[in-house]
Amino acid sequence: EDVLEEAIQPVKWGLDYPFPKLTRLTYGLKEGGEIIGIGAAPGCGKSTLFQQLQKHLVYNHRQQIAIYDIEEGPVIGLKKLIGSVLNKPIHLPECVYNVDEAREVGKTFNGYAHFYGGDSENWEEVVDSIRYYAAKGVKYFFIDPLSALVEHLNSSEANTELGKIMRAMRKFRKHLNLVFDNRLRCRLKQVNLRF
Repeated sequence: EDVLEEAIQPVKWGLDYPFPKLTRLTYGLKEGGEIIGIGAAPGCGKSTLFQQLQKHLVYNHRQQIAIYDIEEGPVIGLKKLIGSVLNKPIHLPECVYNVDEAREVGKTFNGYAHFYGGDSENWEEVVDSIRYYAAKGVKYFFIDPLSALVEHLNSSEANTELGKIMRAMRKFRKHLNLVFDNRLRCRLKQVNLRF
């Protein structure tokens, strides 16, 4: 009886993805919180997919996002995000681009894109940061790659730690309605995705 009124309400579509077919297949990014994992072999475009989604959330939905670019840090993370807007790989030395134009694009993320710059092996520090950003109204979190948080551990310890991390994310999702996008490095024989 105490959940009946909520249970009979029509389900709402989530925010659209930058890919219409993915939006149709998933009903969009759920506003009630969810955990999304993206896994593929190195070089398949996981980070590029992340950047497209980050850019879409900021530019199309005016949503605040928190980016945990664990391996490369906040400077390269922002550089890649700016490059995704300019459609140029400005994080590579051979790329020629207008620095003033890049600066102006970078300014468009002020107040919307928050970059984590902490210790990549310290999940508790990441948790504190998630709480901080959630208190500021951030609902969308990108951890790239999640596996970097456990690389320093042996296989058994890594599995235990990943379980702890996923339990924490589920609690955040449930109690704070947060959305987590995680990039995982893994080996796959072949993946064919078309959006």
